[in-house]
Amino acid sequence: MNSTHFTLPRVQAWLSTGLFAFIVAGCGGGVDSGGTGGSPTYASGPITGSGSIIVNGVRFDDTSAAVSNDDGGGRSKDELKLGMIVEVRGSAISTDSAGDKSSTASSIAFNSELVGKIDSLDSVTPHASMVVFGQTVAITSTTVFDDSLMGGSSALAPGNVVEVYALFDATSGTYTATRVERKSSIPSEFRLRGKVSAFDAGAKAFNIGTERISYASVTDAPAGLADGSIVRVRVNSAGGNHAWTATRARDGSSRPDDGSHARVEGLISQFTSASQFTVGTVQVTTSGSTVVTGAPALGVRVEVEGTMGGTALAASSVSVEADSGQTENRFVGTISLFNSGAKTFVVKGQTISYAGSIEYQGGNESNLRDGANVDVRATLVNGNTFQATRISFK
Repeated sequence: MNSTHFTLPRVQAWLSTGLFAFIVAGCGGGVDSGGTGGSPTYASGPITGSGSIIVNGVRFDDTSAAVSNDDGGGRSKDELKLGMIVEVRGSAISTDSAGDKSSTASSIAFNSELVGKIDSLDSVTPHASMVVFGQTVAITSTTVFDDSLMGGSSALAPGNVVEVYALFDATSGTYTATRVERKSSIPSEFRLRGKVSAFDAGAKAFNIGTERISYASVTDAPAGLADGSIVRVRVNSAGGNHAWTATRARDGSSRPDDGSHARVEGLISQFTSASQFTVGTVQVTTSGSTVVTGAPALGVRVEVEGTMGGTALAASSVSVEADSGQTENRFVGTISLFNSGAKTFVVKGQTISYAGSIEYQGGNESNLRDGANVDVRATLVNGNTFQATRISFK
């Protein structure tokens, strides 16, 4: 469905009457506010495509990017996978004649929210939620599962150790999984990023969800640690019974660089008004010229585009993101392992089905073959299977 755009004064008026919710109920997501000038780019959110990487609708060339994670050391770009939450810094965004946006990444950082044992799974198969390391994790139709987990969440069991990339809702303390991987063995440390509660400076301990964490032996605890702080911790995996010993504790907040053109995807964690709210740990302000798609509210998943100035992101556009299985994934590259019988092929290591109704551009099904250079748009089916919706030949 086509997106419908509203300016903020109209939104505020409709919100006061309840009319706005009625009007936008059938509207899809997606906004485009135009060029970025010469400003450097910052983007955060899940990877939704490959052929370099695609984040927030922008294709980032990762050829020369410095890649890192919470370990602080250099990592390989080959470790970047669909559904991972990343922070990308790069050049100004350019837009080609087809409307596709691109940038050259200078750095890419990836971090998961959880590494720990599955305490429980809900009783429905495929599972819609699970508890990992004492934290509630929602599984949606857009959650990507590692290829070792065929069948998606149905391949998981209590006691499995998993790594979960997710969007964190600081209001409810819950996580919406964007990617799930299963570990083959129990690591020496579990990891967790979350919101501090029940903070006790004297005992040097705090809670994240139901888990009590002692940081008495940690030397790098962030300054100003208090209830409400967002922290990233590692704990000795030999702990248990909701009591853990931290081996490291760091500030878990992040925000765009001052002056950068930013595209941020996440859950609204604080909502003061339609003109002032927080996405993850990034403060957002809107104005009368802000283009709004959908109805932003506490806990809602949004993508915000704008310019970072000081402590707040001045939004040029705000788009509510539907987590309904219609998220578009994009794969750019050459076809390998073409199988006309199974109607599948592989692009950038990802198996894609071309069965069913496909929109073709610059060719047709007869042009599909090993070595063909394509740009594929696809939707996720059952955790790690992709169904092509559009195939463009380059």
